[in-house]
Amino acid sequence: MKAHFKKPDDTTIPIQFNPSEYSIISGGTTTENDGEHTLKEIRKEKLSMKLIFDTYMTNKNEKEDVRSYTQPIVELAEGLEKNRPNVTFNWGSVTFYGTMDSVTQKFTMFMPDGKPVRAELDVKMTSVNRKINVAAAKITEFANDSWYDSVTTLSFEQMLSILTDKGVYNENAFGP
Repeated sequence: MKAHFKKPDDTTIPIQFNPSEYSIISGGTTTENDGEHTLKEIRKEKLSMKLIFDTYMTNKNEKEDVRSYTQPIVELAEGLEKNRPNVTFNWGSVTFYGTMDSVTQKFTMFMPDGKPVRAELDVKMTSVNRKINVAAAKITEFANDSWYDSVTTLSFEQMLSILTDKGVYNENAFGP
């Protein structure tokens, strides 16, 4: 299955090559009182990965500018943080729902006229809600091909309803 981003309007942004690795950072802050540590807050999860795009290796005589593939992803990180759309990163059983923090483009191959034909994108995202990511991962475990594609557009409440119907949700299932 090819990795892709899905925007709120159901537009899919394909990723040419699946990432070779990704990182998810989770954590929280604690307070110490008389030697006891108490969980103060759970931080939102962060996803980071490197994506590769290459138009040089195509069979076309006229090589495409690789930015035609990278620009839709770059646009997800533009503008004020509060105005960025919530997007879903999907790749097989991996589902991450959040906003794009940053996209760094590194162009690594060019045509003689300077047209970039290969690029690496360093992508960083922050989850909108940890519960949504955990719920989406649980749904993916129970998904079948007939309704999987619609999972990424469900609201959190709809996800919980499906998990309840599947018998895997209870009030304490996902933590804070």
